[in-house]
This record gives sequence, C-alpha cells and structure tokens, in this order.
Amino acid sequence: MAEIRFEFQIKGLEQLKAQPARFEKAYQEAGKEAMVQATAVLARAIVLRFERPAAGLPPAINTGLLRNSVAWRIPRIDGRTIEGGVGTNIAYALPMEFGSRPHWPPRAAIEFWVKRKLRVPAQQAGAVAFLIARKIARRGTAPRRIFALGLEDAKPKMTEIFSRLPKLILEKMDAAS
Repeated sequence: MAEIRFEFQIKGLEQLKAQPARFEKAYQEAGKEAMVQATAVLARAIVLRFERPAAGLPPAINTGLLRNSVAWRIPRIDGRTIEGGVGTNIAYALPMEFGSRPHWPPRAAIEFWVKRKLRVPAQQAGAVAFLIARKIARRGTAPRRIFALGLEDAKPKMTEIFSRLPKLILEKMDAAS
C-alpha cells in the first residue's frame, strides 16, 4: 500500500513523564485517539484535493476509484511510538502522485478515459487514445502531487490535534487515579 508518513514532536511531554506508572497507558490511549483524528483529517484533505488539484490542472478524477480508495489505517503503537498512515492500494496511485517515465500505457485504459473525459465518439476514440499514448511513451506523465498537497492542507489541523495531546494525556492520567 502506498502511503504518506508524517512525524510530530509534542511539546510538554517531559513534565508528564515524571509519573511513569500512569503515563505510559495514558500516552498510548491519548496518542492513538489523536492519531486516528489526524489521519482522518489527512485522508479527507487528500480526497478533497482530487477535486481541486494544483492550480491550472483539471480535477484528477476519472472513475473515482483512486479517490474512493484513500483510507487511513488504524494506528500502530510500539512503546512510545505511535504510527499512523493514509494510503491506497490502487496501483496507479504512485504514477499519479510522482509522475512516470516514458512508457506505453494500457490502450484500453486510455481509450476509456478518452471516451469519458474528452467525449470523443467511439469511432474516433482509438485514434485519439493512440496519440495520447504516444505522447506518454515519449514524455511520460507529470506528477499530480495529490497526496502531498493534501498533507500541506491538513498540516495546520493535524498540528492543532497533536498540540492538545499533553492535556489529553493528563486527563487520562487523572481519570485513571
């Protein structure tokens, strides 16, 4: 699965670590909650970016398969490391994000796109698809950077979520006592 990874340093955790017995459990519970919220925010920002990609580019949607496959995963906890991720299992996500080298794309996929997006009649779709495929074979494809732009959009909200983490840990430590 292709995914975006991100890290945050949380200020204020040092004071909380002075109570190690209650801290670890509260940290993991609160961290998991914060990571779930942050990855959900990131996934939503990425999905929205398919409809409004970089300036001057049309929406990056043909069938909606890639957009609809974007999902966050359940955070993984290993001691004090809490890892979250947002990704997709669609094979063409990486070439959409990073572009591709020159190659001959699958003709059927290009022909389908030509009919849907360019509204070319079926009799002419094969010829138009060939011209597009030839251009891709000569130049490759440009990166769309949907996931990266979505991450930039989501960073302020994600930072806000993680900045509340020390307070949430304290609340959980108080509730446990």
